[in-house]
Amino acid sequence: MISAATLNSELINKIAQDFAQATSLAVVVVNIHGDEISELFNFTPFCQVMRQHPQLSTRCRMSDRCGGLEASKSDQPCIYRCHAGLTDFSIPLVIAGHLVGFVLCGQVRLRNDDVDLVDILNVDDCWQADPELLNEFRKVPEMDYSRVMASADLLKLIVENCLKKQLNFVVIKENKSRSDSVRQTRAPNPHDNTVIFAKFSVRLIRLRRRCIDSK
Repeated sequence: MISAATLNSELINKIAQDFAQATSLAVVVVNIHGDEISELFNFTPFCQVMRQHPQLSTRCRMSDRCGGLEASKSDQPCIYRCHAGLTDFSIPLVIAGHLVGFVLCGQVRLRNDDVDLVDILNVDDCWQADPELLNEFRKVPEMDYSRVMASADLLKLIVENCLKKQLNFVVIKENKSRSDSVRQTRAPNPHDNTVIFAKFSVRLIRLRRRCIDSK
């Protein structure tokens, strides 16, 4: 199993923060249930308000989870449209052979809106009845689809060659420490040489006593 300490590492937050600053994209790392396991970096005011809303926040997390699962099918970046109509992309995070979460980025509007994207959930425009949300949505930055694709490919390389390797190393160390601890506390193996020798010695002592008693 992958421990929570491994997933909440400083490395995850460092890479997410640097990528957000370099690309001006929002970044968050979530577990397989869509729950955040990193800080929220570069989130737009629109998405911050959405995630504070009791009903809409559930749709946000569901969108995160579905986008991540879609990416895990091919183990490739998945660029999709979230339930509010913004463009996001997801990178699966596999540690020690287990899918443990996803790196999610985006929160942009496409300049060329005619691109055919995956609608990860049915786009729900009920939030547009809220003047505050509608105003914040119009402030969400626009980006060319080509730049979104380039950012997704770059993040894939970072996750594969830096994040996953480092976290795999941490997991290996944790597993080794756990195995050493179990080995030290486990009950003696009846086939160990020391146990066999001890049993033989007891039998030999008993045999000698019988010989002495029979004289």
